[in-house]
Amino acid sequence: MSSDIKNILAAACSESTVFADLFCEHRLVMSAGVENGRLSNIALTKESGSSLRRFDGSHIDFECREGLSEGIFDELTTPSLPSFATLDEAIHQFISGACRIRYDWESGCQRIQVCNTTGRLARETRSWQRTKIIAGMERNGRHHSISLHTCTPIEKQDTCDEICSRLQAHADAVQKADSLPAKRCSVILPPGLSGVFFHETCGHSLEADAAGSFQCLIGRSVGSKLITLIDDATIPDEAGSIRVDDEGFSTVRRVLIEKGIMKSVLSDWHTAQRKGHRHDDHGNARRESFRYMPLPRMTNLLASPGPDGRLSDIVADTLSGFLAGDLEAGNIDLMRGTFSFRAAYGFVISHGKVVRSTGAVLICGNILDALKNVDRVGCDVKFSQGPSFCLKAGQMIRVGMGAPAIRINELDISPLGFE
Repeated sequence: MSSDIKNILAAACSESTVFADLFCEHRLVMSAGVENGRLSNIALTKESGSSLRRFDGSHIDFECREGLSEGIFDELTTPSLPSFATLDEAIHQFISGACRIRYDWESGCQRIQVCNTTGRLARETRSWQRTKIIAGMERNGRHHSISLHTCTPIEKQDTCDEICSRLQAHADAVQKADSLPAKRCSVILPPGLSGVFFHETCGHSLEADAAGSFQCLIGRSVGSKLITLIDDATIPDEAGSIRVDDEGFSTVRRVLIEKGIMKSVLSDWHTAQRKGHRHDDHGNARRESFRYMPLPRMTNLLASPGPDGRLSDIVADTLSGFLAGDLEAGNIDLMRGTFSFRAAYGFVISHGKVVRSTGAVLICGNILDALKNVDRVGCDVKFSQGPSFCLKAGQMIRVGMGAPAIRINELDISPLGFE
């Protein structure tokens, strides 16, 4: 069957073809919603198809079609629904006043086969699972909503305990939260959440097709000497872990920023050739499905550990500041070089201690200024447990975001009120 795919690709090319790839995919996704103990919105989606892309040096032809010949892929196994009852019972037990608990669950598997005109032929099976949990609660006469995402199977006991612990931390913060005046201060991001910050502020700027990207700064300082950023799809069992990219090339560990110095960008084969990069500057081509052309994208973006201990050590070393309890992707303007993130809750730090919790706040700043103002980087690297999907140009893919605790000076924070 591999020879058939190679023959199809060869027949589709002409003498003017500089590069071409043939991408075949078989995908199965099961999803369900549970609200107040009632299962609803169960869906099972199966699809398969292929796409052909040809580049003649100045023009790209792209066509896709649904359906594949039998025998290209083995049949995928339909996933089983997890037991939501155990988690539901645990949440009610851990969090007093919890009600209106909703779960949105998805489990999927994708098999791909891709070949290109450099002679590469690769197969890979990729799977994922994610759950979003939203719980309503009433405390101190106010209605609140607490939520989290997890990408690990919720039927595992350790995952169940971790979910309850994270929801409890959010609920406790909401119960005791006070308003916070707008101010400029040091902001501490815990391990994992800091990975979301680097993903949004740096990762997209480091993709070779990005407008307003860092590409003109290669070889120059773009941040604190404490910052080293790596994109590494070869890390096992993370959201962005893949052996081959969606052009059929092997993935690699790529250093993007080293001790604050810009080193390289993320590219696919086509973008690397068009921009005159080195012949091996590719391996980051990714696409949502056979219906799309690949784009340069992140896989697992990871910040290296630093010398400043753990989160507790950084907090103890902070005279005055804000510790984010959660972080959601906000608004990134690469042309202006600015960002804003929403923290659902957080904590005020005074003289090295957490003194009180706050409601939702908006964290804003300039990307390059923020990177240069990172003055503490911990040793406690952790991958984000939040949403592991990233949207770009209408394509949603899975990515990993990992980093230790960090402190950034001179960021603007402003209250968003209670929720």
